[in-house]
Amino acid sequence: MAALFLAVLSLPTHAVVITFSEPVWGGSGTPIDGASGLGVTFDFKVGGIDSTTARIAAGPGTTTFLDAPLIEGPARNSALTMDFAGPISSLSFGVAVLGSPTPFNVELFDPSLSSLGVTNVPLASLGFAPEAQFTYNGSGVSRAVVTFNPGPIRFALDNVEFERERRGVPDGGSTALLAGIALIGLLKAKRSLGS
Repeated sequence: MAALFLAVLSLPTHAVVITFSEPVWGGSGTPIDGASGLGVTFDFKVGGIDSTTARIAAGPGTTTFLDAPLIEGPARNSALTMDFAGPISSLSFGVAVLGSPTPFNVELFDPSLSSLGVTNVPLASLGFAPEAQFTYNGSGVSRAVVTFNPGPIRFALDNVEFERERRGVPDGGSTALLAGIALIGLLKAKRSLGS
């Protein structure tokens, strides 16, 4: 029974994929600053001040890592923060820029909001706009901050995918399965005692 319990705890979790076509984001023209849903809250600042200039938009259209709708906003002196409802074990998203293809930066933070380091992500000209995909696999990330080096005028970000970190606590479906197994075990024990 204990082996089955541990097997259920090690079942893979399902990734959350945000394409910004989900109704929770409000559709084209909606500012992303303060928007929250699907386990993530966005914050957007320009020059350290909250800004509504990053919005859900059509952007550059379909590229290698993006497809409309997506987040589009000014790149210069801006920071897009993603705060996750709980620690995540993986994160990926696509970015394209208008202007100079200088790399963008992603800083990840643990649950105590201590920096895990900054990753410099180079962009490549894969088609219409310079773009790249950021990918992280590890553990314990509660916040990601995307910033842009001088050069790009505007950015687009899309296809945010993350997986919640499993903390040894079964999800609702696993809990129901474990309760059912425990009930069967109790019934079998009661039958064997009764005979």
